Amino acid sequence: MPELAMLLNVLMNLMEKYADLPMLGRTHGQPATPTTLGKEIAYHACRLTYWLGVTTDIKLQGKVSGATGSMASFPMISRDIDWIDELSRFVRELGFEPAIATTQILPPDSVAHLLTSTGLMSQALINLAQDLWMYNMLGYIHVRGKPIGSSTMPHKVNPVDLENAEGNLKLGSSILMEISRHIQVSRLQRDLSDSTIKRNIGLGIGHVILGVRRLNAVLSSVDVDEDAISRDLNDHWEVLSEAVQVRLRALGMADAYERALAIFRGSRMGAEDYGRALGELGVNDDTLRALSQVNTLVMPGS
Repeated sequence: MPELAMLLNVLMNLMEKYADLPMLGRTHGQPATPTTLGKEIAYHACRLTYWLGVTTDIKLQGKVSGATGSMASFPMISRDIDWIDELSRFVRELGFEPAIATTQILPPDSVAHLLTSTGLMSQALINLAQDLWMYNMLGYIHVRGKPIGSSTMPHKVNPVDLENAEGNLKLGSSILMEISRHIQVSRLQRDLSDSTIKRNIGLGIGHVILGVRRLNAVLSSVDVDEDAISRDLNDHWEVLSEAVQVRLRALGMADAYERALAIFRGSRMGAEDYGRALGELGVNDDTLRALSQVNTLVMPGS
């Protein structure tokens, strides 16, 4: 949890710092409606916040209920004690939720919930690592730290910390999800097939922690290349086609999408090309004439 809280704090700082930095969106890898870098970081911060909430709400169970869960031996100590009440109180004092109906072992569900949630959270963090890798590939960010290059290509600086984070998170998630699946079944009142499996919980958690630490290291030292982000955005004025067709519909043009489609699809436009496209559409609208990638992102009064 401390590692995850640190990561969330770093993400929040970045999302606030770059909340107003316009950036080319990409859907299916292709140029799309503009976004901001801060908003995209906020997306990952919100996902992490969700999983932190899920994880901290999980109540792990505990039990003291005998060799088969029937509490059969406790009356041999005393028949004057309400053993269910007494032992439930004892389990609560240890910080666990009492499991009343058990076998020799606890119902596996609370532990399985914890492991599964950690594994799914790791998948969300893999998404973060991969997006950062893509931004590095596009030149939007530069990852500092120990430069690791190629054995044959001296110019290269590889984002190995991001790749290491992704690998650790994948392995940790796989281990924890598999353990969670296996411990759901124990034959009758007890079998030991889960004994050797559970010994790897620490291994899975360890890989997740290593992955989170790598992400923390990257995000704490990342350089954002605002000029590269701006250049890429301004090379793709065609992404304003969504705003154009929506505006034209609002102005009453029934076939606005089809007409915009004929002009914008498959194109790559600069500012002058965008102006010509409006002319071909026969539009003389101040809102569309004044439109730029920057002001499409800010609604009046927001």
